[in-house]
Amino acid sequence: MVDRVALFGAFLNEESPLYTEYNKKFTDRLQEVEREAKKFAVVVKDLRPSLAPHVDINHANIFIAVSRYFNDAIRLRTMHKISGVHRTKIAAYTAKWCWLNPILNANIGYDDYFALNDSDKVLLLNINYLFTLDLIRYFIPPEQVHDVHQMDQILSRFLYMMKVGVYEEHHAAALLETIDPINGEESV
Repeated sequence: MVDRVALFGAFLNEESPLYTEYNKKFTDRLQEVEREAKKFAVVVKDLRPSLAPHVDINHANIFIAVSRYFNDAIRLRTMHKISGVHRTKIAAYTAKWCWLNPILNANIGYDDYFALNDSDKVLLLNINYLFTLDLIRYFIPPEQVHDVHQMDQILSRFLYMMKVGVYEEHHAAALLETIDPINGEESV
């Protein structure tokens, strides 16, 4: 996959302490996001076969999104002396960068798009928003929250916030913390 990792814009070599500390975590997160994107794309293609030839995974954007997440995580850890990050923050920050760097792309021509039925058009236009919300559910599984209905309301609010361009990861993390029963920190 990736032999050398450039974290937070610095070109690190294998002897760098940050490379040594974060390379495995970075590679694992790349694989997690890619695996979830593939699963999501399969579900979309199975549910809507007419969209199968038009939904692609953008591997470069996965790399960019995960790199930007680690940029934030390393910055927060070094500036604020944080030893670990709660999974709500992992979910909120990863979602931010996956939303801003679309992981799933709709590759379709003008005529083919207008030949689709209305529900397929809506799904295709919203595919990356929906994947981003699915990714939050990956990090915080609904069966592990206090109130699944409240989680659905929060994710609905996130969808609105993304569409109008006001999604902010620190607010998202705070909202997710209200439903997450797991206390404590996880690794970056």
